[in-house]
Amino acid sequence: MERLRGLQIELSRFQNEKCLIDEEIGCLRQKRQKLLEKISEIRLEIETYQNLSNSGEIRDKFSNETYEWSQKAQSLLESVFGLKQFRSHQLAAINAILSGLDVLLIMPTGGGKSLCFQITSLITGGLTIVVSPLISLIEDQLSTLKSLKISAKILDKDNKEESSKILKSLEQSTIPFRILYVTPEKLKHNSMLMKQLDKCYRNNNLKLIVIDEIHCLSTWGHNFRRDYQFLTQVHRQFSKTPILGLTATATTKTISDLINILEIHGCCIFKDSFYRSNLRYSIEWQNNSTDDDLDRIIELLMTKYSGQSGLIYCLKITDVDSVVQKLCQKGIKASPYYADLPIEMKNRTYQKWIHDDLQVIVATIAFGMGINKSNVRFVIHYQMPKSLENYYQETGRAGRDNQHADCLLFMKYCDVFSTLSIVYDEYHGRDNVLKMVSFCLNQTECRKKLLAKHFNDDEWLDHQCKNQCDNCQKSNTNNDDDIEEKDLHQSMMQLEQIISNAFDKAEKRLTAFKLLELWMGKGEKKLRPTNVKPTKFEREKAEKIILNLLVKNYLDINYSQSRYCIITYLVVSDHWRSLKTTNGNNVRFDSKRNSDAIKSSNSKRSKTATITIE
Repeated sequence: MERLRGLQIELSRFQNEKCLIDEEIGCLRQKRQKLLEKISEIRLEIETYQNLSNSGEIRDKFSNETYEWSQKAQSLLESVFGLKQFRSHQLAAINAILSGLDVLLIMPTGGGKSLCFQITSLITGGLTIVVSPLISLIEDQLSTLKSLKISAKILDKDNKEESSKILKSLEQSTIPFRILYVTPEKLKHNSMLMKQLDKCYRNNNLKLIVIDEIHCLSTWGHNFRRDYQFLTQVHRQFSKTPILGLTATATTKTISDLINILEIHGCCIFKDSFYRSNLRYSIEWQNNSTDDDLDRIIELLMTKYSGQSGLIYCLKITDVDSVVQKLCQKGIKASPYYADLPIEMKNRTYQKWIHDDLQVIVATIAFGMGINKSNVRFVIHYQMPKSLENYYQETGRAGRDNQHADCLLFMKYCDVFSTLSIVYDEYHGRDNVLKMVSFCLNQTECRKKLLAKHFNDDEWLDHQCKNQCDNCQKSNTNNDDDIEEKDLHQSMMQLEQIISNAFDKAEKRLTAFKLLELWMGKGEKKLRPTNVKPTKFEREKAEKIILNLLVKNYLDINYSQSRYCIITYLVVSDHWRSLKTTNGNNVRFDSKRNSDAIKSSNSKRSKTATITIE
């Protein structure tokens, strides 16, 4: 019996040991799979870098007028569009498309991307289908095409009879219009449309598939839309029809992701410089009072921008309505624009603004793509945008006439955490917000160069700002009040004690506002550690210190989902704890190095947010 018990114990021990090994093998397999995915991702990004570095050669290859269609393209440019010569990458893109190649065209807002498919549609005949994310954008382009006498249609859910005629015409040998606009949602959910497009394709009439705002396809893009992913299936089904992807904003990582998702390896990439010499970028740090912000905006609209046209961007609909109300009370002609408004109202607002009957549109991110107005003299961000891509694209609405225009961003401590709440469930949302915060905190480096680094635009780095941003203006006037190096080790130690004390004594996590108040010696007494003195910094400086610690991953974000909203809490990061355990590393506040955070604000940060349901 003793031998039997001994064998059973030994068997149990070996089985337990095997289970542990199996678990380790499982973990290693998962780790291996993640490494393989990362290797594949990096290889693709390297390939994209190489393609971009060779884009000049590709552009030169296609930028000539020796093709059989060259004479017709030039004739159409002059007779239909009233232009004498092509801009930048337009001719190369047109020639590549007509050669049957897939093309990614990355050009700034107003760079003339649409002209590329408009001209090819007139040369090839047949059908060009344009997938575009916004009805308002489509209607604006239809209006432009009508003025150019280019036949184009949209599948309108409110006009079933017209939609039925359009769908029926797709199976004809001669299609009575050149361009068909659809939203990605319509393409995905309308089986009859896909059936008719298949007939069109089999008749050799589907000549080009255009994906406008193609960055919406990538989770690395700043406006990811899930329905865009259906375009992979569309490309597989109509594989012989070339793809033209259009965007004004895409990092190298986004470009490589798009190529992988759409399976268009070997496509031609034409990327213009992001440099806008006529735009003046500036950031104003504000206290948390909305009245102060509005007073400043009203002052600008009634003085510096009096009689001039512009845009004000807000993150939330409630802010849009509030700002419009205050502006109108002061006699400023302003109207709101956001997704929930009736289409008729949005179109009316847009047309009034286009014809200068409105001074300013106050809008959410819903307004922006495809705006065709040249004399926008200012773009004001009432709150910090969700990403540098959003910031660049929205400020890009200004100065399309190549005259000077201002891009002013109001930066508030509280807005950072409101924005983090908004993006808590977005792919890479937190990363993008923190890169934007880092950009705003940087008070030494040229804003234009910071944007160039983010978009990997080497051409832009060769340009000089010429005092067209607040940081360059400060450096020339020796105004360096806030940009000298500061030792933050003591500050982080104090904040850590405050966070730990609140949890130990009251089981409370701290919002950014409460943490700041306690650090400044205010708020609930029981939450203030007796051994932590109030900070010596002024409030604005204290806010910037906390944000720097967050960007540099010494503080981190936890989310809590209540019944009505998402709440953000500041916690001590695992990265900080690791540094303390290993070497007690000093944290230094060096705003001169904030650009490094733009490249990878949280390379060591947890990729998944902690969410508590309350």
